[in-house]
Amino acid sequence: VLEMLNVVRRSQVIHSLETEVSYAPLFAARKLGLDESWLDRLERHDPQGRRALSVQRIVAGSPAAAALRNGDMILAIDGEVVTSFRELEAATQKPSAEVTVWRDGAALELIIDTVALDGNGIERAVSWAGALLQDPHRAMAAQRGIEPLGVYVAFFSYGSPATRYGLWAGRRIVAIDDTETPDLQAFVDAVAGKHDQASVRLKTVTWNGAVEVITLKLDNQYWPAYEIRRTDSGWQRVPIA
Repeated sequence: VLEMLNVVRRSQVIHSLETEVSYAPLFAARKLGLDESWLDRLERHDPQGRRALSVQRIVAGSPAAAALRNGDMILAIDGEVVTSFRELEAATQKPSAEVTVWRDGAALELIIDTVALDGNGIERAVSWAGALLQDPHRAMAAQRGIEPLGVYVAFFSYGSPATRYGLWAGRRIVAIDDTETPDLQAFVDAVAGKHDQASVRLKTVTWNGAVEVITLKLDNQYWPAYEIRRTDSGWQRVPIA
């Protein structure tokens, strides 16, 4: 608790390796081929725990996703052996780290950038055709392994065009009329100027990666488009022309 209080007081940035790990006992690590020299180092570092760290899940789209694999055993950070969650977290409080992992019968040294977590969450959202849209939140990438691409449908209002034409919550919009929408700003640019009763073709992706194209007719009179943004003075609503 005291350590976290010091982080808050000093306004320190919290870094994350964006990797979920679990404990693997040393006998299991030996069965997976970890050599005796590393087994000895891990045991001497933590003679009571006698364990290693095994990668279970990686945040999609993060630098770690390009370097690590599920099942990798993390042995050391910047040359220092780590065998606990706290040691791993403390050792990666920096912009990048050299991560030593055991994979396919060999120790690999990987330079991996960490991710700075600001804790602010979603700071911008758009209401369009009765659907509440935002950039994909981090939990999608962390828990579902979904890369943060496209515009996430967080909610839809009953009776709106989104309801009538099947723009359900949980989907991601990745293109508007053949214009790619990798993020919320690209989406706003693509729909700006769409007039009332215009037909818009949406390319969407579901939770399980299935692609579906739907056509939606706008109703700007009853379901106008607007944006809400977090500012220093609170949330601000701005219409989208």
